[in-house]
Amino acid sequence: IAEGDLAHAEDYNRQAIELEAKVGNPVETLLPRINAARIADARQQTSEAEKIFRSVIQAAEKLQATEAPGVMLEARGRLANLLVRTHRNREAEREFQLALTLIDARRSELTHYEYRISYLSSLVQFYQDYVDFLVAQNRGVEALKVAESSRARVLTEMLGGGPATPSVRPDDYRKLARVSQNILLSYWLAPARSFLWVVTPSRITTFELPPEAKVEALVKAYAGAIDGLHDTMREGGDAGQKLYEILVAPARQIGRAHV
Repeated sequence: IAEGDLAHAEDYNRQAIELEAKVGNPVETLLPRINAARIADARQQTSEAEKIFRSVIQAAEKLQATEAPGVMLEARGRLANLLVRTHRNREAEREFQLALTLIDARRSELTHYEYRISYLSSLVQFYQDYVDFLVAQNRGVEALKVAESSRARVLTEMLGGGPATPSVRPDDYRKLARVSQNILLSYWLAPARSFLWVVTPSRITTFELPPEAKVEALVKAYAGAIDGLHDTMREGGDAGQKLYEILVAPARQIGRAHV
């Protein structure tokens, strides 16, 4: 699906449906239906995709599938993205909020390893989509709050699950900047675009950064020069300078104002 080879994707998904029917696991039978919705969405069959996503959500609610919350999370997250693309932001916000409720309500540890991996994958994708949505709505401070809380939640899930992490208010970030007498930089790398939040005692400013792949390539190039014991000022190429321009330079003017 990601490569745009929808014919082969549909063929593999048809095979998955047949295999899941033989296995008879009601939770896992929902996964090919999510793929079917993604294929329909990729073909710009928006109404059909939305219909399938909603049917998956309805089926998951009836199953009360606490052992595989990733199915519900992925369905709601992808439905929210579809609603954003069709300019139905209020409905999209509702789906994002329902997904957050699901995340916060989950307490029990996932006993099946494959379910934990699936849930973590859905969790990371959801947070990336929601942060991007909030920034697009000019709600950068809220996006920072979601981004920071997501780090704690993902770490908690990697360690086996647990209670919801405490909510942090924007005022807490500004207070930390004031008490520490520092300017705080918070980074968020994502496939489509990344973000930097610059926190001072008086305000929080959001900057858009390049996609994760571009930043990662520069980091690897610069790290390679360091690992090779090169003088990065002379032999490290321009990776270090580019990293500075991308990651630090946007905050420079704000930093000068608070010197």
